Amino acid sequence: VALFHGGGGSGQKIASQTGFAAKADQEGFILVAPDGIANNWNDGRDTTDAYKQGVDDVKFIRTLIETLKTKLSIDQNQIYATGVSNGGIFSHHLGCEMADVFAAIAPDVGSLATNLAPRCNPQNPISVVVIQGTEDPFIPINGGDTKNKRFKNMGDGGLVLSAQDAMKFWASKNGCNLTPAVTNLPPQVNDGTNVTKKHYTNCRNNVEVAYYIVNGMGHTWPPKSPQVPFVSGPSTKNIDATEVFWEFFKTHAKYSP
Repeated sequence: VALFHGGGGSGQKIASQTGFAAKADQEGFILVAPDGIANNWNDGRDTTDAYKQGVDDVKFIRTLIETLKTKLSIDQNQIYATGVSNGGIFSHHLGCEMADVFAAIAPDVGSLATNLAPRCNPQNPISVVVIQGTEDPFIPINGGDTKNKRFKNMGDGGLVLSAQDAMKFWASKNGCNLTPAVTNLPPQVNDGTNVTKKHYTNCRNNVEVAYYIVNGMGHTWPPKSPQVPFVSGPSTKNIDATEVFWEFFKTHAKYSP
């Protein structure tokens, strides 16, 4: 599992904060959580520091994985990408460019960059699972500019698709039924949030596209609370991103033609 931090974060912090490091120890999988140059990923938007510096993060990740294959025992059919915010948007980018490597991507609070979508042509079917909050002030669920709506100097800016359009994009690329099955999940905790799952069915080659809308959640990796809630908005106790993503990964190996 490749785990990507958000803008300004680090691999070490995100591995600990999300609980993915502990999950890797518990389940026995390999976790890699690299650092982007200047704590940033070239995620497809033309506004990030990594983009402006001409950083080829896709090449970096491809090289990193190839290097790890020479040193560790890696099942090439079970390599996955996940990340939060800038790292979530970057996970979409990797889905576009590295579907020959990754079996599935799992972005949290990160949509597909608008200017990347027209040139996103994954060479293989790839499973996708996304978590997005309706109250996210950085990555608006309805798409648009990724500057914080309250603090205009925060965030990289740049446009992303709405979460719905991003999921329809992946459903279309994977040949799924474009009308999703909708399930309202029963709340586990009465914290003012609830979760709706949209599941696109009948995809090619047994891939899956699923989307969890967290009504009332802001910009965070649930159920962890954001460090500055008045900037990022509330979290939720009604979904655990690490658990959802890992369970999804376990049942979605790479498509083999």
